[in-house]
Amino acid sequence: MSIKVSELQANGYSVRVATTAREVEELRGGWMKLSDSLDTDIDRYLHIVNTDPNVASPYVISARSEGVIRALLVCLLRKTKTSAIIAFVKIPGPFGTILEILKNGRMGQRSSDIDKLMALQISNVLESERIDLLSLDCQPSHLDLVHCISETTKLGFKRRIVYGSSGSLVPLISHDGNRPYVFSSKVLREIKRKTRILQRQFPNRIIYRCFCSANEIKAGMCDAFSVATRSWQHPLGHGLVNSRQIREDLRFASKKGWLRIYILYVDDVPCAYLIGELYRKTFYSRFAGFDIDFARYSVGCLVMHKALLELATSGAQQVDLGVGNSEYNRRLGCVQTDSIRMHGYAYTYCGQQLRLFFGATQAVRTIGRKILARFELNYIAKLWRNSLVRMVTFGPKGRLFEGRKAGLESCDHGDFTALQTDLRRRTN
Repeated sequence: MSIKVSELQANGYSVRVATTAREVEELRGGWMKLSDSLDTDIDRYLHIVNTDPNVASPYVISARSEGVIRALLVCLLRKTKTSAIIAFVKIPGPFGTILEILKNGRMGQRSSDIDKLMALQISNVLESERIDLLSLDCQPSHLDLVHCISETTKLGFKRRIVYGSSGSLVPLISHDGNRPYVFSSKVLREIKRKTRILQRQFPNRIIYRCFCSANEIKAGMCDAFSVATRSWQHPLGHGLVNSRQIREDLRFASKKGWLRIYILYVDDVPCAYLIGELYRKTFYSRFAGFDIDFARYSVGCLVMHKALLELATSGAQQVDLGVGNSEYNRRLGCVQTDSIRMHGYAYTYCGQQLRLFFGATQAVRTIGRKILARFELNYIAKLWRNSLVRMVTFGPKGRLFEGRKAGLESCDHGDFTALQTDLRRRTN
């Protein structure tokens, strides 16, 4: 999809747009000075552009003055079929052309003049191209840009806050001389209690491993995939999936030296994992899961805490658990960061289809949550999730055996006799 590119100027600033990988590469010098997040790392961005089949082209707006890049707005142009999740069920939506502003994509100098120029550029591309949806994941500090986009856009354009969410950050260092909460006496006592329960059941048969070097990554990926196929997320199509795109992303992170795979083994069989990327002293958690047969032993919690200890020892300062405000996150002493996912719908046929789809799914989610909270029925969500897992896993076309078999077949290293034996034992 071709995009018309023009240069806008006002009050000493000018904005330009990069819509090819080569033009993005020309921004590298200024980009690297402004970026401080994995979400907007230039090498990771180019990797996504080159490997994700749903990405039509890059779209990066640079604001300059006196020939120097002062700010960037990092976007992606996607042509893809949308979806939404209601009560753990993935609902397919209409196809659309989406201009996505990445999380932390507004980088550099804060200025109302720059925001207005960027908003005008966004408005121009929305008017001149067949773009159905503008999607942005923004922090509260970026709402000035959102306001400018809403005011500047001339064509029919409906803005909607899809959801307000909380990101979860786990501090691994403390500036007041005390230990971080995640390493406090209270948390450590609970971890020791859970460890004793697991050791009592499997004495001297528990091993933790961290895979981070290039020659270990294949083994770590294989074991993580084998656990993922035995997790509650797998039958529902969530979490770590053995897809081409995920394998490409993990290999890229490995080449950059960011990838960390933590796995807990019982009797040499992997039963819990945590996958993430360590980038500039922040660990970004990407995937986590555990074998449902070991749920009673809190193996997911144990591998997480073991990973946090190793990360703190290696110099990491915080862990980004992503969006979520679960009870488990609160137990770790997470610091909540506000984030807002916003959609803007153009008055195209596909744009209005997308507006109806996301509006309906959001209404169902909101009403459902209010009912559960009003009548104190939150336990029903867990019962519903478990019943869905049983239905999909053990139904006439259940994916348990096929998924586990695929998890093993994807591995191309080592001796998997123990894993194959475990597979036969679990599926008989």
